[in-house]
Amino acid sequence: MKKFILLSFCIILFFAFINISNAQHTKYPNLDYVGNGNSKQFLDLYVPTGLTQPAPLIIYIHGGGWSGGAKGGALDFCDTLLKNGYVVADINYRLSGDSIFPAQIYDCKAAVRWLKSNALLYNIDTCRVAVTGSSAGGHLASLLGTSGGVDSLENFALGSTNTTSKVHAVIPFYGPSDFMQMQSHIPLTPPDSCTNPMDHLAPTSPESKLLGCSGILTCPDKVKKANPITYIDSNDPPFKLFHGSFDCSVPVYQSIILDSTLTSFGVYSLLVILPHVGHAFRPDSLQKLDMLNFLNSKLLPCGQTGIESGNFNSKDFIIYPNPATENVHLQTNNENIKCIKLFNSQGQFIQEYFTNDFSVTNLAHGIYFLRIETDKSIFTNKLIKE
Repeated sequence: MKKFILLSFCIILFFAFINISNAQHTKYPNLDYVGNGNSKQFLDLYVPTGLTQPAPLIIYIHGGGWSGGAKGGALDFCDTLLKNGYVVADINYRLSGDSIFPAQIYDCKAAVRWLKSNALLYNIDTCRVAVTGSSAGGHLASLLGTSGGVDSLENFALGSTNTTSKVHAVIPFYGPSDFMQMQSHIPLTPPDSCTNPMDHLAPTSPESKLLGCSGILTCPDKVKKANPITYIDSNDPPFKLFHGSFDCSVPVYQSIILDSTLTSFGVYSLLVILPHVGHAFRPDSLQKLDMLNFLNSKLLPCGQTGIESGNFNSKDFIIYPNPATENVHLQTNNENIKCIKLFNSQGQFIQEYFTNDFSVTNLAHGIYFLRIETDKSIFTNKLIKE
């Protein structure tokens, strides 16, 4: 009887602990970062409860050979970061079956811009934005890191345009880089010997499907455009790469050449090679702690505002008076407002407006956020009600 009571007590404690753990963050599912209702362009956001200042953001990009997979695995990589005060974004992107490259990086960059544009709403420090990803997601994470400011990999017709897609640290897991060298470095030496390696040169390979080519040898220009190494310069953010030595899908040499090229340009890069480990592994607790320590040491906060200079309060979007007591006017130049959504400081939706002039007399005193959707962009601005 005593054993039964003790067992029941332990079960109650276990489920109580689960509920407490779940209460330590708020999940905002299926946020449309482009605004066209395509679920391939949705993201989930996990925000730690009780944030008192702008928090760093880690964005997770899923794998699946660019042709499969979906958001949902971010906490397998980023749960330790979430528990230590990081906001976590888990993004979808268009897949190669319906959209060939560069649609995938267009979407990832649009997600970064949207998250920065809505930083005030979710208490994100836009100077501390990091990205991680696994396999194909690792490739896109690396490309995000090295191609900041590259117009050919940015589509400003997608989502927010009032900020940049620059990220400040990158943690790729076993991601490809140079597709042309995938086939020639497959592990073939025992005990790490791949018995049925993928033919990366075939028309049916994930790389060929991504680029829309009948084999990657037929489209070297597209291969170069998709290669993160192509865009490396000395201004790139710090990298920390993880790769298994026994990877039969994406040979470890893909991370070796990325790491060595970053280092040759003076960019901080550290490659962790895990002996006899294959593809698609999840980081263990020590590796997650390693991720946390790396980001804590490399990400520098914006300051009290948490906003990169030049990203908000554009001269094209002026809210006045602010602070406000009765009526508010939003002045815009060259953009037509579709709607204005009002949220409180906890991110809860309050009201929606469809004109540039609206009343706030019914609001309690405090801090609010206006999410302004126009024909060209989506952005967020703070409103103080006195």
